[in-house]
Amino acid sequence: RLPNKCLVFSDPSGKYSEYLGKEKIKIPENVFVINIPHDFINILKQSDVLLRATTTDGDSLTVREGLFYNKIVVASDCVQRPDGVLLYPNQKFEVLEKILFSIENYQVSKERKKKIDGFKQQIEDIYVL
Repeated sequence: RLPNKCLVFSDPSGKYSEYLGKEKIKIPENVFVINIPHDFINILKQSDVLLRATTTDGDSLTVREGLFYNKIVVASDCVQRPDGVLLYPNQKFEVLEKILFSIENYQVSKERKKKIDGFKQQIEDIYVL
């Protein structure tokens, strides 16, 4: 429904691709599924938005990486999320759709930027041995 945008599914295990094939779900031309092992960080760096649409989750490193790279992060509210994440009610995809349609007008506020900058040390602590 966003023909001027591209959606990339990061699916290194190939399980989501299997599901799409099994259910015979037609994938639009502006949707790409990467179903081989790949470097997710380089995809994230090229992205405008990180979408974490899950029904169950933990403290997602992916969400924190998105914030670290100053991306707009949209996630389901199935668990507590860090400050700076745009939340939508779990499995309420009509709300998610509204968020995604309005995302072009979203600006990174100074307050959000300050919270995002606080994740730098946390991410470095994870990646630096």
